[in-house]
Amino acid sequence: MQLHDMIASAVGIVGSQRLLASQLDLAEQNLSAAANGRRGLPAVACAKLASVLGLDPWTVVAASELVTEKDADKRAFLAPFVQENAELAPTQVVAAEMKTARRNDRPHKGKTGGEGGIRTHGTFRYA
Repeated sequence: MQLHDMIASAVGIVGSQRLLASQLDLAEQNLSAAANGRRGLPAVACAKLASVLGLDPWTVVAASELVTEKDADKRAFLAPFVQENAELAPTQVVAAEMKTARRNDRPHKGKTGGEGGIRTHGTFRYA
């Protein structure tokens, strides 16, 4: 399971990227950069992310380091930490996707505050 998969699973569990960033004590743009593979996360944020996912902190730290590590020897050392826990990934991703699907099934409030609005690319149409 790669770091971006872990972040996506945690977003599904917590409810939004903004809430996850808050729980990890990160700026939302830093979490977004990590989710998009442009940077890793600080060790403390990795430990907090591991707690959300129920993973060993070393798994998340190793996945985070693999995002930016260029040295082949270091990558080879870190890879087993991530691969050992790969069998947990499908269960956690499915659980996160199910929670996200349930959350997205709820009706959105329209601009007038009424129930039943359906969000369509930033605008609302009513059923």
